[in-house]
Parts: sequence; C-alpha cells; structure tokens
Amino acid sequence: MNWTASTLSLADPMVDELLKKYLLHEHRAVIVGFLDLLNIPHSEGMIEENFDYATLTNERVQEAARSLLASSDRTGSELYLKYLVLQGGPWAGIEEVLPTGV
Repeated sequence: MNWTASTLSLADPMVDELLKKYLLHEHRAVIVGFLDLLNIPHSEGMIEENFDYATLTNERVQEAARSLLASSDRTGSELYLKYLVLQGGPWAGIEEVLPTGV
C-alpha cells in the first residue's frame, strides 16, 4: 500500500475544498489533461454533473494516470492523482501506479 490512502484523510470539507481550489488554480492544465485522456466531459477541469462514473474502468483510469505522470508537470500530476485516490470510487486504483517511497 502506498502512503497516500494510509496516511492522509480529507474528512474536513474545508481542507478538501482548499486543496481542490489550489489544484484548479495552480495545476488546471494537469486536471484538464487527465480528464481529456479519459474523455470525461468537463468545464475547465470541473466534471459535468451528469457524468456516469460507472463508465470508467480501472484499466483506463490507471493508463491515464501513467500518461499524466509522464507529463512535464510531474509534481502537479502526483498531487492531483493523490487527491483523486483520497476521493475513492473509480479513482482508488490510481494508487497502484503512483510512485512509492515518496
């Protein structure tokens, strides 16, 4: 198990909102790139409300995560992907492709 899920928790909605705003402000291109890789409809990085998450397979999500990690914004990519892991659901499998020992 990677450190992400075992050591972090975003139980406080305020912490979650602050991190989300930071990511959207500082690393929007990372978010948009990831969503585009998965063909997820969005508006400037915000996923459309009617999107059906059940259409995402673990394999597609992990493949997109690997591609994102190979991008030029490695730090932003890792932070965003770790944030998604904490959200759970279709993003939980991302932890398997995150670098270990960080």
